[in-house]
Amino acid sequence: MTMNVRLIAMLAAGMLLTGCCPTRTIGVFVADAETRKPIPDSKITIAAYPSPKAKSATRCRKDAKTDRNGWAYLEWPVDYERGQVIVKRVGYETQRMDNPPMPSVRFYLERIEPVPIEGDMDP
Repeated sequence: MTMNVRLIAMLAAGMLLTGCCPTRTIGVFVADAETRKPIPDSKITIAAYPSPKAKSATRCRKDAKTDRNGWAYLEWPVDYERGQVIVKRVGYETQRMDNPPMPSVRFYLERIEPVPIEGDMDP
């Protein structure tokens, strides 16, 4: 089997297994609200819900992490018109956005102050 045939077979198998095709790409940018600097390694989750006309009746959920420039790219199912993007990062508030605009969305996260733990910490 040639390399091209193998690649096409792998892509087709992936499309069948995910059940979330065809798709369009959504870019998600995450930065610190105060400094406006990118926040790498933020967890991005999309949960897309099918429209009444969708071929699939199942919810599609995908995860990614932002790169060092604060960007993550995920595939959003074309026939899913409703959904939510959730952004999480340790030390920052979690943010959610329903039905995000395409092709990209920006999140500016507020820092969470550490909470001191009171009491005896001896094992």
